[in-house]
Amino acid sequence: MNTVNSVKMDANELTDFLAGQSISIVCARNPDGKLVAHVTAFSSRADGIVLGIDEASKELEDCTKACAIVDEYPDVKHIQGAILRGEIKKVARGLHLEVRHQAGFDFGKLRRPTEE
Repeated sequence: MNTVNSVKMDANELTDFLAGQSISIVCARNPDGKLVAHVTAFSSRADGIVLGIDEASKELEDCTKACAIVDEYPDVKHIQGAILRGEIKKVARGLHLEVRHQAGFDFGKLRRPTEE
């Protein structure tokens, strides 16, 4: 019996998921080519994704392209997450991630055999 189906979020599911997130991990290459990663505040708004920057994550301001990872996991069967890739632009309230590619997943969509 095949119990696996797609865990991919559709566009509406991904939008709804991102709207409820407030923290992300942002990975980028700095101008020297070094890979850097920081925890940032995360806000999905009508005008796009805004990443909050503090002293610890300030070096992201010097990066031009990045991936932001957001997830939540109330339990192992219901892990949800998304990866957003794009360009970073400085804005007054932090950094704006101009998303070029995105994907979301929801393990809660997996069909599991019924336990007897």
